[in-house]
Amino acid sequence: MAHRPDDLALIRGIADECEECVTRLLPRTPPEYGVCHGDLHGGDVRFPKGRTPVLFDFDSSGCGWRALDIGVFLASHDWMDCTPAAEANRQQRLAAFLEGYSTTRTVSDSELAVVQLGPPVRHIFLMGHVLLYTSRHEGFHWANDDFIGWHMKWFRAWADRGRPEG
Repeated sequence: MAHRPDDLALIRGIADECEECVTRLLPRTPPEYGVCHGDLHGGDVRFPKGRTPVLFDFDSSGCGWRALDIGVFLASHDWMDCTPAAEANRQQRLAAFLEGYSTTRTVSDSELAVVQLGPPVRHIFLMGHVLLYTSRHEGFHWANDDFIGWHMKWFRAWADRGRPEG
C-alpha cells in the first residue's frame, strides 16, 4: 500500500477542525455532555408493538456530547454516499428525528451546529476502528489502496462541500 501523507493531513485537518468547533461550542456539563449511546442509528433500535422503543448494542457507549450522538444518526443513512441528493435525504431524516427528539429535550443552536460534524467524526472513528480491530482478526489484506481511496473520496467531498456554521 502506498504511503499517503496528503490523505493523512486531510483527515488530521478535519479532526482538528471538528475538535476545535465542538470544544468551543459545547460545555462538558449536563445536559450537553454525559452518557451517550455512541452508535445511535435505526439498526440499534427495536420497536416492539405497542411498547416503548428499545435501544441496544452499547459497545460504543461512554461519556460524550449528545450532539455527536445525534450526529451518528445523521451519518448513518447511506453513510458513504456523498452525492448532494443523499445529503439532502440525510438532512430530511435528521429534521424528522429532531422534531420528535425536541418534544422531550431542547437542542440548542450550538448543538445543532455540532450535529453537522457528526458525519466526519463518525467516519474518522469508523475508519480507525475498522483498520485497528479488523486487521487484528483478519489481517491487512483488505486494507489496500482501494479501501483507503473509498474513504478518502468521502473525506474530500465533505471538505469540498463547505463547513456547517458554528
